[in-house]
Amino acid sequence: MSEKRVTDRDLALANEPDPYVIATEQAQPYNTPDLKLTKGLTYVRDGKEIAVRSAIDTMVFCADPTCMEVDGRLYMYATLDQRSYTNEFDENGRAVKCTNDPKGGSVLPNRYQTKKLAIYSTTDLINWTDEGVIDMDKVYSDAGVAAGSAWAWNSWAPTALKYDCDGDGKDEYFIFFTNGGNVGYVKGETPTGPWKDELGHLLIVKEEIPNGMGDNIIWNFDPSVLMDDDGQAYIYWGGGNKPGPEDAKHPKTSRACRILIKPDRVEMDWDTLTELDAYYMFEDNEINKFHGKYVYSYCANWNVPADNPFIKDGAAVSIVAYVSDDPLKITSDPENLRDGQPKFLGAVLKNPGEELFDEWYNNHHHMFEYKGKYYILYHTTALDQFLYKDFYQKNDKQSMSYRNMHVDEIQVEKDGDSLSIRIQPTYEGPAQTDNFNPYGKINATTQSHQGGLTRKILEDGTVVVDKIDTGDWIRLDNVDFGTKGAARLEMSVASETDEGSIEVYLDEALTGTRIATLPLQKTGVDRFAILAADLADVTGVHNLYFVFRGTGYNVATWEFIEK
Repeated sequence: MSEKRVTDRDLALANEPDPYVIATEQAQPYNTPDLKLTKGLTYVRDGKEIAVRSAIDTMVFCADPTCMEVDGRLYMYATLDQRSYTNEFDENGRAVKCTNDPKGGSVLPNRYQTKKLAIYSTTDLINWTDEGVIDMDKVYSDAGVAAGSAWAWNSWAPTALKYDCDGDGKDEYFIFFTNGGNVGYVKGETPTGPWKDELGHLLIVKEEIPNGMGDNIIWNFDPSVLMDDDGQAYIYWGGGNKPGPEDAKHPKTSRACRILIKPDRVEMDWDTLTELDAYYMFEDNEINKFHGKYVYSYCANWNVPADNPFIKDGAAVSIVAYVSDDPLKITSDPENLRDGQPKFLGAVLKNPGEELFDEWYNNHHHMFEYKGKYYILYHTTALDQFLYKDFYQKNDKQSMSYRNMHVDEIQVEKDGDSLSIRIQPTYEGPAQTDNFNPYGKINATTQSHQGGLTRKILEDGTVVVDKIDTGDWIRLDNVDFGTKGAARLEMSVASETDEGSIEVYLDEALTGTRIATLPLQKTGVDRFAILAADLADVTGVHNLYFVFRGTGYNVATWEFIEK
């Protein structure tokens, strides 16, 4: 007797309601004297509840990271994991049509439907700001056609590059990504846009790759770019494997090529096209240059034997890497290695499902150097498991596959002519690189940790804190008010009600020093007004908490005014 197949209808009906909304009957009165804080992201392992501080943002789902540094600020770009909804099923219980609109029915496990890339920024790797999205339906070519309708059917797995392509002394910003089957790019005037579809079409189409070099690529996606020290730029892409043992071991489905970045377009230098024989390649091409060495890394496929002596204890779907002296001769066969060939490092990052979160999945990552140290971005399903607990437990500890981003410090060391990379993912994340400066207008989504909140993007692109309930909170770490101190706090808030307030604490929420209480004003949902409070004795370095009472309001910015 066969087991009953779980259908989309079963999965949709099993799901919880919007996890960011507290039902009226469960909500705390806004003026309760016994306020309880909403729980922030935690994970239970071996019976112990652990705060997950390595998570970059817990207001939305995102995956497939990349980043670049601009004037000391780090900008991260990622696939925005928009939730898929449906209320239409066929007679077999399969979803007929899915939408990203929450009004479209019940939420389904991830269908990877998105035309948006997320943007975040930080100056310290702990406090991150949601900078909004690149919406391909709002990125136009010179012909006035949106990329989202011309070729960007999806926007997955971005890679970022900055370069002064027109010689005016100012960098332009390029975001390459896959539409699900091929590779294109958009170009920005700043790291956060505005963005333009410069070509008006794809950059790399599988069927158009010369000399039949596209034929063996299974997935013509997951690009990564490198601007070398000599001004030459390179792109790496491709992936997939067939199930046979030899095909799994040597898929030969990834490619590398030089690219030419001109003032009005990016071109492929097809004369340099190279087939990569990446050992157990699956997806997630990444390229770096550390200590003068080229590091090519990717996600190994599901067919790696557990006892493989070259990938070793990382085994299947771990991140593996090569080290080379040549940006195009970047791979080798570790089982038949000859002198002078690129060195295979094996697994540098075990699958986070094994290390931290008990759910295995193919991973994407990005390694980078920032302020003299080395770090890695990677995604997990920790937030999904946390928000959709019932679904996770009812479905044999399989999440809905919505991803969230993490960052950790790594060790990259050169010893003579060899390079080593050591990565240990953690719940805690890296040490903060700098104290946070609270002076100047700060987007209210900026946080190191938070409980209960999400964000909304207004028509003009402004990103605001949304779905606020009594007990929700935001924390920022190591905020430096200086020796002069802060004289005043101003917050930009739009509210449907005056029943509520925002309380501001130093060091600890509720039990720390409360420095301000800002009562809500009924401004209307679309009109932001300044709520302000004068301050006394706010100096030095503290963790900062905003604790919210009431519901039906959004917060856009906050600003401390220095004495």
